[in-house]
Amino acid sequence: MFGFEFSSLENHYDFPMYDDNETVSPDCIENVLPLVWQEHCVECAMPACYGTCLHYKRRIDGRCKLFNYGIERIENNQSVLGQNVIIDMRSWAKLETFFFTAPMSYKKAKKYNNFYCNLAKLAQYSKGGKIKRIFYYIKEYISRKTGYEMLLQSWLSR
Repeated sequence: MFGFEFSSLENHYDFPMYDDNETVSPDCIENVLPLVWQEHCVECAMPACYGTCLHYKRRIDGRCKLFNYGIERIENNQSVLGQNVIIDMRSWAKLETFFFTAPMSYKKAKKYNNFYCNLAKLAQYSKGGKIKRIFYYIKEYISRKTGYEMLLQSWLSR
């Protein structure tokens, strides 16, 4: 699951085709560990760095634009969650996630992923940076709350 809120609606790259022998069938997946991947900086000291960093490039919400086109989503029915991503990173950019969840079924992960993608699509259609940021926070809140609840349940069931 990825933070698509700040990517454009049109794709700038094509994803390479899969070899049918390399695809994974959802039937083979017992559980998925859902992680929300987002753009970050290897030398981040925000917000001070916005005025001092030579690599700072203003994103629509005022934060640093670390990926040239955001995290571009490409629908692909051959991939596990029905999508691939392409990321064109700038200097000092990194892809980062936070681990705060327990495994969930593939079916449940696909539902959450579709929900997050729909939230991101709404954010992509909005023109304002603050609105995009609100959608980002909603997704982060839901994913963390769900993840903590699942983690607690898995610990209690031991």
